[in-house]
Parts: sequence; C-alpha cells; structure tokens
Amino acid sequence: MPHLFAPHTRYRRDRRFRAIAAASDGVVVNSKDTARDVSKFLHVDASRILAMPFTPYAMPWWFDADPAVIEKRYDISGPYLLVCNHFWKHKDHATALRAFALMKEDSKWSNLRLVLTGDPIDHRDPAHYGRLLDLARSLQINADVKYLGLIPKRDQLALLRGCEALLQPTLFEGGPGGGSVYEAVGLGVRTVVSDIPVNREIDCGNISFFAAGDHRSLATAAAEMIATPHERPQRDELLWLGDQRLKHLARTIVTYLDGCRARDDV
Repeated sequence: MPHLFAPHTRYRRDRRFRAIAAASDGVVVNSKDTARDVSKFLHVDASRILAMPFTPYAMPWWFDADPAVIEKRYDISGPYLLVCNHFWKHKDHATALRAFALMKEDSKWSNLRLVLTGDPIDHRDPAHYGRLLDLARSLQINADVKYLGLIPKRDQLALLRGCEALLQPTLFEGGPGGGSVYEAVGLGVRTVVSDIPVNREIDCGNISFFAAGDHRSLATAAAEMIATPHERPQRDELLWLGDQRLKHLARTIVTYLDGCRARDDV
C-alpha cells in the first residue's frame, strides 16, 4: 500500500530491497502472493523464490496460562471478540469497530465485548489511534470495547484461547492472515479474516472470510461463526497438527535448497 508511505521512504525501501534481492542466491517469503511481488517488482526469477506454505502451530507453553485468570486481570467479563494487531492504518480497525457496532444492534449480542491488543502508535500517522477512539465514541460502543495496548505474550495468547473468535480485518499482509491468524489457527481458535489475496492462501483451521473493508460483511460472518456450536480441538491434538505442518514446511525447505544446490552445480 504505497500511499501509506512518504515518497522518500518508498524510494529508500525500494532501493534497499532491490539491492538485497540482486545480491542473494535465493529469496524466502511467507506467501505465494509475496513471491509474485518479488518476481514482478524485484525481477527475481521464480525458480529462486521459496514461498513457504501456511504453517500455523502452537508451542506447549502457549497453553500454560488460564484464560479466566488473564481475563480477570484485564477486567474482561462475558464473551468477547478479539483483534490482535498493532494500530496501523492498513490493519483496518475501523471496519472491526463498525462491524461490532452493527452486531450490537441485535439484542442477541448484548453481552458481547470487543477486545483489542497491540501498539497504539502508528509512526506514519500518529493521529490514527485517536481517530479510532473517536469513531468508537461516535458509534456508542465504548462501554463494550477494551483497548489493552501492548501486553505480555502469555497474556495475549491466553486471551486468544478465551475469545469467541479472532477478527482479522487487515488490508495488507506479507503472510496469510498475519501473526495473529497463525497463532489462532495453531490454537484451534475460530477466525474471521478479510478476503485479500494473501489471506486466501490460508488452507486450514476454522476460518471464515469476509469482503475486505466491508463492515456489514464482517458483522455477518462473525455473527454466523460465533452462533454456530463449536468444539475446539484439545491441546495434544493441536500440538500434533502443528508438528505435522512443521514437518511439511521442513520438507519444502529441503526441496528448495536441493534445487538451489543443483543450480549452483550446473
């Protein structure tokens, strides 16, 4: 999203990325979508690019904290939706706030809360966070929205395990869904994700897509998801699934490196 960067910043970043790509024997990226951009804008041959598969997993310590204890620590009561993104413009928190306000118009969701974690500072637009707070006030949802800022990772993962669903309204990512979706799928958490091309590479987990930037689409998808009975996989199953995905990733990397070595031998 070039319009989010000043011209001199774009120039400096583009020049640095081109230099790195030109000096590299290979390029490893998080998605097929990014691989296409590397080929198109940095002129790297597709055979030199490894697009890693979507590989969500959980680590054993992610299950240590009790969600109920962490929820009490942050004064969270009742069911809640969760957004775990820094407050950068391209993360599109505004769509999540508008979608939540629309859901709250239905008495079915009268006790639903929205919890947001992440750094409130967008250095490219320092006023952005304040505008989001103003939007929430204008939507009259402030009483049901909690802004936690940056919190310890263990706490964030516990809240993720305790939420009804993760919302990911992002308009741009380098990897499918961004970090919060990797974590949510690894933990077996239901997730509602914007339908930008890179997110469409998500090929596992309990995922529902909505039209990016469309708060009505997000509200509908979130309401349908959390209204559907759901039994989350148990810890041991989630750890096993993550292990299988990591093994697949390892095989993919080995195949790529073998190809690089074969080219060097020619």
